[in-house]
Amino acid sequence: MRICSAPDCNYNVFGTDKNTGKGYCKIHQFLRSDIVRTIKKKSVKERNKCLSKNKYDFDVFQWGFKSELSMFKWIWKNRPHRSEISGRDLTKVNHNLFLNMFAHILPKKQYPLFRYNPDNIMQLVPIEHTLIDQGTEKGRENYKKEYSKTDFSIFYNKKKELLKSYPKKYI
Repeated sequence: MRICSAPDCNYNVFGTDKNTGKGYCKIHQFLRSDIVRTIKKKSVKERNKCLSKNKYDFDVFQWGFKSELSMFKWIWKNRPHRSEISGRDLTKVNHNLFLNMFAHILPKKQYPLFRYNPDNIMQLVPIEHTLIDQGTEKGRENYKKEYSKTDFSIFYNKKKELLKSYPKKYI
């Protein structure tokens, strides 16, 4: 068996003959120099094409944001740095988890018109974000026991309010 040429990799080479894989395992195929790759980057206009006025006759950028990151930065600058459901300090969260501190109340795939609406964003500790998106009721109850000030109903009440204001013809 031949071993991958990538540094610190001990996997077997991809393929069965001498030319297949060119000395790299399945994981390190991107290191091959014999393959010419062209990556076409999409413009912001192309990425947001599905959210254009033509499709919805509704200006999804009416809140003044062209990207989620710019909206998150604006929220960080203009809102207190505390979780909206538990009051925990967000400045103590690892900066690598910055984007995880912002939760869409109405899911952006199901409700694309509110994707860039800052009212549709709630600041949370990353574990709270996970508990809301993928957690179970039991998991949320356990979290409430650990942090007694936590109130998940704030999130669900805000969701009901936003659903009332979402244009009905797009649901």
